[in-house]
Amino acid sequence: MPRYSLPRLVLTSGDALSPAILEYSTWGTLNEQGDNCIVIGHAMTGSQDVQDWWPGLVGPNNVPDCKEEARDAALSKESVDPLIRSHNGEAARSSPGAFAIDTTKYFVFCANILGSPYGSSSPLSIDERTGKCYGPDFPLTNTRDDAQLQLHALAHLGVKSIACALGGSMGGMLVLELALAACAAEGPSPRIPVRTLMPIASTLTSSSWIMGWNEIQRAAIQMDPAFDEGRYCWQMRRFLRCEATQALGNGGEKVVVLGIPTDRLFAFSEQQDMARFLDSELCAIESMDGHDAFLIKRDLVASKIEQLLCVS
Repeated sequence: MPRYSLPRLVLTSGDALSPAILEYSTWGTLNEQGDNCIVIGHAMTGSQDVQDWWPGLVGPNNVPDCKEEARDAALSKESVDPLIRSHNGEAARSSPGAFAIDTTKYFVFCANILGSPYGSSSPLSIDERTGKCYGPDFPLTNTRDDAQLQLHALAHLGVKSIACALGGSMGGMLVLELALAACAAEGPSPRIPVRTLMPIASTLTSSSWIMGWNEIQRAAIQMDPAFDEGRYCWQMRRFLRCEATQALGNGGEKVVVLGIPTDRLFAFSEQQDMARFLDSELCAIESMDGHDAFLIKRDLVASKIEQLLCVS
């Protein structure tokens, strides 16, 4: 997979990564204007391979004889993965069976977040100061750091503006940070406008509820007798926070917020608050599947993406 290296990234914590490595995947071709880019943010346990964890959403629609075959191949893991289930008849699609994000029209970019084990800088990376893996000494990073690094990579690729930024869960926080960076008068990263955005099953700020769950998860790992302060394996420690409540929503971008009424991770009331703050449309994903419904109810999500792209 492609990899971008920034010689030095100053983190919001004040620490720095030298270098900061970003592993990413792309689909489609960037046009001459550099304005047909779609950025997808993955959730905490996801990766840069969108076609792995959101199958059937991204692909080419220009070869009629191969389109259905390609989509069927993307969805074939449903037959062997009991965690992925199909939900039929949930939403009207403009082109049923087509990919919602057409890679013959759009240049699609998805990058692995910092701290994740799928190629970007993480506790598994070599600390050039010591020649050893960072391990628990890897600096704390947050979603704003991810956005800054990804903007540097996008500028390096020639992206001038982002047609749409979308993502679920923590990926929705990344979406907000990308738009916030575009609103800033100045900052440490390139300023790339975002024309439309779709945060899904996400939040403006981390509630006491989610911070409590995060602490429980950390405690469960740290109670392992073999933990040894994190040196028995890499330890992902992140701030799951988004400080988008100061400037976001003033840039004229089109925003659609997707929420899940049964979500017990990021409550639907948090998406309602986000939609009110951003003065945006709020759409509900009706499902008994809770937070992961944005991965499972693909037809409904795809229909909303298609509608949003029509105005991008």
